Amino acid sequence: MKPVQSNELLIVTNGGGAGVLAVDDLMRLGGKLAPVDKSLVVELDNVLPANWSRANPINIIGDATPERYRATLDAVLADCKADGILVINCPTALASSTDAAQAVLDAVAQASKSRKLPPILTNWLGEEEAAGGRRKFHEENIRYAEREGLRELVGDVLESNTRMLDMCRTLGFEIARDPEDQSICKVRLTLPTHLQDVA
Repeated sequence: MKPVQSNELLIVTNGGGAGVLAVDDLMRLGGKLAPVDKSLVVELDNVLPANWSRANPINIIGDATPERYRATLDAVLADCKADGILVINCPTALASSTDAAQAVLDAVAQASKSRKLPPILTNWLGEEEAAGGRRKFHEENIRYAEREGLRELVGDVLESNTRMLDMCRTLGFEIARDPEDQSICKVRLTLPTHLQDVA
């Protein structure tokens, strides 16, 4: 991922509290909220409930369906000036978190055909409810890395985050304790080498 030019983040969330927590961390780390253009407000007025936030974070309300996530992301990605986008999902009994994740992936795939997109981060809260969505995002990360010709994916996972480590194992990652910090596990996935890369 190439470094971003600045530090303005646009947040899309179905949970007001989660959005506030994200803003608190963003400010603490020296980031800024990206402005929301009037034209985007008009577009979102057409697809969101009347009580949506009309500001950043874009709160699409707790009963947000996958279709609402898709419509919001379609509007946001059509002319995004933010340096990055964070999409948050809080699990509810009203809509599938896994289907919401697929809606986000579909919107990104469609938008990326015609324009360069900023980095898009996702935070799917919960345990069992979020597992399907997280897996979809991880599988797409692997496909993206392969398309970009990367040779491996590496990351750090807290040793206590057993669900993430279990998912990494099922996706084929090698896992080893960090010798300098036993609370961290290093995860590594070697990607297939394309024939054209072999001399």
